Amino acid sequence: MAKRLKESWSATDRTNPDIERNLQVIRAMLSLNTEIWERCKLHMEPFTVSEKWATFQRQQFKVVRAGSHFAGELSFSALYETEKKTFNIAPLCICPTNLAIFQFEYLPYPNNPRFIDYAALLERALLLHDDVLEPFLVELKKHIEGIQVVLGTIEEWLHERLTVSDFIESSFGVDLTHTFGGSGERKLRTCFVSGSHVAEFQVVKESERMRLTKFLDFISAAP
Repeated sequence: MAKRLKESWSATDRTNPDIERNLQVIRAMLSLNTEIWERCKLHMEPFTVSEKWATFQRQQFKVVRAGSHFAGELSFSALYETEKKTFNIAPLCICPTNLAIFQFEYLPYPNNPRFIDYAALLERALLLHDDVLEPFLVELKKHIEGIQVVLGTIEEWLHERLTVSDFIESSFGVDLTHTFGGSGERKLRTCFVSGSHVAEFQVVKESERMRLTKFLDFISAAP
């Protein structure tokens, strides 16, 4: 093994198509994982992090209320709250024993977990002889795919809020970007209609978003 580790490598030396293919795939996945993490880390609570768990938070609009406080005046507001969820991030920080053939380097993330620098690990692995490198890359690819699943799950949870906030923004012509954290109520619109109306819409549900759309159409069509 020590002799194999000393063997140098260049792109023209390597002729195994499986190795070349896996190198390209792994590099592409590492790049994508970095992009996903850059988006996710903005929502992570730095003091809730360990080598296995990290807590993320999102601001979710859950209810839109409509109410007539004065004759002919109908006001809309949205209730929001901050939700938190803890995810298992162990694959980013702990490497399987079958890949632990080098001393790990860690990415410089202040106040964040000690994430293994898998790009550096890949470059060091290129010192291996082909008959060792090929199975190593297969296992590394599996692990990187697992990391992608973890990051994708986190991002999917974070993006669920956008479905609701985008709907409210487009329905009421407002910008919710600068809504304060915690929980509270955001005024959306006041309009003038005949009669008195009181309604509540659980906008986290698609059926309720459709009901609100119909209600807004009714209000706008009213004389």
